[in-house]
Amino acid sequence: MVSSRLLTGLLSLSVILTSCGPLSGMKASSKRFDVASYGKDKTAMARLVADVNKAGGGQVVFPKGATYRLGIDDDPNSGHKLLPRASSVLLAFSGCADLEIDLNGSTIILEPNHSTKYSLFYFFDCKSFTLKNGKIVGDASNHDYSPVIYSGKTEKSSHEWGHGVMVMGSHGKIENLVVTNMCGDGIYVASCKNSGQAIDAKVEINRCDVSYCRRNGITSASTTGFSLIDTHVHNIGTYGDLKGTAPCAGIDFEYEDKNWFKGDVKISGCTFSDCEKWLIVAANVYSPKVSSFMLDNTSFTGGRFHIANLQSDQGKIVHNCHFESSQLNCGKSTLDNCEIVLGRKIHYVHGTTFTNCSFVGTLTDLPKPYGCALVGYSLAPAHFVSCSFKDIRGLNDNSPAYQGISGYNFPLKANFKDCTFQNVSFVKGNSSHESSFTFEGCSLSDGCMIYNEGGETVVFKDSKIDNVGSYPNQKGKFSFDNCVIIQDDETVANPLLYFGDHSTRNTNVRNTLSITQRMKSKGVTAIKLKELNR
Repeated sequence: MVSSRLLTGLLSLSVILTSCGPLSGMKASSKRFDVASYGKDKTAMARLVADVNKAGGGQVVFPKGATYRLGIDDDPNSGHKLLPRASSVLLAFSGCADLEIDLNGSTIILEPNHSTKYSLFYFFDCKSFTLKNGKIVGDASNHDYSPVIYSGKTEKSSHEWGHGVMVMGSHGKIENLVVTNMCGDGIYVASCKNSGQAIDAKVEINRCDVSYCRRNGITSASTTGFSLIDTHVHNIGTYGDLKGTAPCAGIDFEYEDKNWFKGDVKISGCTFSDCEKWLIVAANVYSPKVSSFMLDNTSFTGGRFHIANLQSDQGKIVHNCHFESSQLNCGKSTLDNCEIVLGRKIHYVHGTTFTNCSFVGTLTDLPKPYGCALVGYSLAPAHFVSCSFKDIRGLNDNSPAYQGISGYNFPLKANFKDCTFQNVSFVKGNSSHESSFTFEGCSLSDGCMIYNEGGETVVFKDSKIDNVGSYPNQKGKFSFDNCVIIQDDETVANPLLYFGDHSTRNTNVRNTLSITQRMKSKGVTAIKLKELNR
């Protein structure tokens, strides 16, 4: 999160970084800098940076396929500053109008250190930069995480501000780059202030691989534009001997709307996997807000996908994505043409619109107290249009409290239109939860079960209900308008029509035995049927 303490530290760091050259406004340099001519130690890198900043940019070319093992200064006394000292930054570029850094297949490896905050690459107030074609490796797996000494006192530090690439108030591209093993984030991008003036950040990350970072793969803080294209983010947080630090997210969006910019976000063609806690998270006290959020052709495996708190005037669109056992919490968003394998988690769907999506659940080894479940957490309606649902069951079919699509423990207002359901269980709670289910143009078959404890009527219109079951203690209301109901008492132990209060209109009911005979044989007297047409 960008804070006033960060701004204070930023001013101090910018003075050091820009002492060798001017800030923005300088004409771009066309000068070429051959890194091989400078040497391969940190002193050589300091000379290189000084020359580039003095020239206002240029083309920086590393030798092809070289390996650099570079150290930085420990800074145990700066444990309470949010920015690294200049000596804890390997390559700090500032005020460059046009800068291209081509690693040319080279690898930069950071030697183990005790710095609480560092950055291998740092861009401050650069109007146009490109960093591409190489690999940077941090020291997370062998970093010195011991407490620091600050003002004569021993202080604990998370050492979570060790970043691979740190972009502050700059516009640019990061392409074809591998970033791995950072104490903090692989890539950190933020708008900021300098001398009281806001300077924005706008970055495109393309064809990169970010992995094994302790805090986040990528952080975006109040940018005017953020694009992530064809990039793989994976293994973030705690892995092996590497202990993560919160939030352990693939991407962390932190937009402080009270003070900062609100740009567009686009993520396309990416994969996120093995992130300890969050795949994408957007949650802080300022209710993050962006101009638009577009996510498409991206796959997610495991972890939590949480964009509920990310607000957008132009909407949040998730298109043609695949979720594999990822917990969903999308809030007011639209998911279109997505494949969702629910896994053994609770998924929050209140306020979300799903169109042309497929939901597939799991039926074995369900954890307590919940199994695979779609639930709500507020009264914001969830809309499902032309979606398919299969094998979505709760923990225990004998317990109506824990079912696959549930408005029992949490409120859920679910509207289904032109949807199909196979082997799906539903439960709607009593009136205190204010949950409701409506089905229009839907088809329910092959082992579906519905339980309504009371309160709002479950409404079916223009739908086919084929051998749908219920529970003997069913007491809620159902209405059927222009529907077809098939009840085979030899197939379903507890047919839906045998329990509760049902009203029908222009509805065709087909059953193997007459309902009256079935009721008498089972001793059931609670059912009420109105306007029943066989």
